[in-house]
Amino acid sequence: MNWVKDEINAIVQSPAFFNEPEIEFVWSDQPDVDALKQAQIDEIYLRTGVRTVNEIRERDGLEAIQFTEN
Repeated sequence: MNWVKDEINAIVQSPAFFNEPEIEFVWSDQPDVDALKQAQIDEIYLRTGVRTVNEIRERDGLEAIQFTEN
């Protein structure tokens, strides 16, 4: 992956090709996940106590749910 990154950056940044030295190729850290599969995984994790509702909401960029005691 580093070799590919270096080759792409050499082409994009080179004055002989695109001449864009301020642009840098980087790999995305987040793989594409099938939404249905992720929902099924989340449901299993919730039922088995591996994750909490708020942990899953935080991962998804949502605000935590404030639970109240009766």
